[in-house]
Amino acid sequence: NQNNNFYFFDKKDGEVLRLIPTEETIVKNKFINNIAANNTNIFFLNTYGSLYSFKKNDMRIEWFLNLNQSIDLNPNNLFLSSKIISYKDKIIVPTNEFLYVINSKNGSIIYKKNLSLLMKPLAINNYLFLINSNNLLIALDLEDGNFIYSYSINPVSYTHLRAHETLMNLVCRLLLEK
Repeated sequence: NQNNNFYFFDKKDGEVLRLIPTEETIVKNKFINNIAANNTNIFFLNTYGSLYSFKKNDMRIEWFLNLNQSIDLNPNNLFLSSKIISYKDKIIVPTNEFLYVINSKNGSIIYKKNLSLLMKPLAINNYLFLINSNNLLIALDLEDGNFIYSYSINPVSYTHLRAHETLMNLVCRLLLEK
């Protein structure tokens, strides 16, 4: 919720099974808490910039990691992120300043890239595709974070993107146009 509380509900009757409070932020922004999951865990990124891993079976916190680069919470220093992704044994967290790839089992940062992204990245077959704020379509090796290529999609007037076009369609279309 807006106070960064995480709720577990009974899916049959909606009863609150557990409430886990996390850090509150005084300054509110447009970033909305978001969630990703794999077979065993639920990952919760709150508006303060903390990423939590909860075990699905017993609703306990397994680990947490603060990605907020500043303890000075003012309107000029807000934590922002696109949607997080759970892919295999990794959590991909695109923030307003960095791209983090995190080990989903223990919360350790595998690597961090100085990239500001325009939309949610796409992970396919150990490749990570993203569009940065300089309008570059970038392909990374998901395992080691090495750049494979970048492709300029021009100072985009996004009018040439179809309204229903996803990053996957865009990647495929741009590669086919080469």
